[in-house]
Amino acid sequence: MTGLWPLSARAQQPFSTDDADVTPKGWVHVEAFNEYDWLQFSQAPHRRQNTINMRVNYGLGRGLELDLDSPLITIVNDATA
Repeated sequence: MTGLWPLSARAQQPFSTDDADVTPKGWVHVEAFNEYDWLQFSQAPHRRQNTINMRVNYGLGRGLELDLDSPLITIVNDATA
């Protein structure tokens, strides 16, 4: 069984990080993220993609928080296809 265990594990460091702690009781934490991408040619007729993510956290106390997450993905197609 120990022969199946990897000798070393490798992973890429996250591109961006946020505060991983729980929002304190009575506090509001707001995050907004927008990513605009040109898609690969193989994805035709889809040409571009815009991803918007907004998140609001409210601290309830005792390590609990209420999370409202609203992602929106828009895909733009080639008009000539």
